[in-house]
Amino acid sequence: MRVKVLAAGVSLPDIMAREGIHPETPRVPYTPGWDLVGEVDRLSDGVSGIELGQRVAALPIHGALGSVELWREAATLVMIATVGLLAGRTWRSRAGYAAIAFGVWDLFYYVFLRLISGWPRTLLDWDILFLLPLPWWGPVLAPASIAAVMIVWGTLATQSADGSTDPRWAWALGGIGIGLALAIFMVDAWRMLPNGREAVQQVLPATFNWPLFWLALVLMASPALHQVAWANRCGQRQST
Repeated sequence: MRVKVLAAGVSLPDIMAREGIHPETPRVPYTPGWDLVGEVDRLSDGVSGIELGQRVAALPIHGALGSVELWREAATLVMIATVGLLAGRTWRSRAGYAAIAFGVWDLFYYVFLRLISGWPRTLLDWDILFLLPLPWWGPVLAPASIAAVMIVWGTLATQSADGSTDPRWAWALGGIGIGLALAIFMVDAWRMLPNGREAVQQVLPATFNWPLFWLALVLMASPALHQVAWANRCGQRQST
């Protein structure tokens, strides 16, 4: 029997399991979700007493938020893109406002997690960063660093003149950095793809390629670094 999740609760046991202090905390990685309400959308042969479309409640202990989390992440991306479209007047400023929104959201996600649950204890604590298209893994410091770069570039892009643009080489380097960072975050899940979805969900990375990540971060920062250099040159010309 398969149940389409319509609602899943977030309770004290979920928070305790997230911290790893609940006695029934499953082995990581896992999807939270202590309880759920949903509709039966598939039945196996031989199942009786249950009908398709029937509303049911369940207590799976974990996993109830799996599909809900995927849709939540997609909705978050749509919301952030909408903020950029509404706030900016040019495509560059729209991208800048979206970058600021994403960076602030990402940083304060961890700030409020710390205030509510005491986690992360340090910036080197590991986290599942995202689930689309594959699970992203990394220490908290990694996404926090990217968020800071996004806020800096977004601020520069939105406060500069409407006609200013970044050169193609800066965007090319930034794109390479983004691709490299995504590969670092998802490489363990990617390696497990041939073994099926269950294997991808159970993968648990043990190391993080920091040297390659810092290289990716510098490449991602290329548009921001160019913007700073350009602003300094303009300031020097005006002073002379």
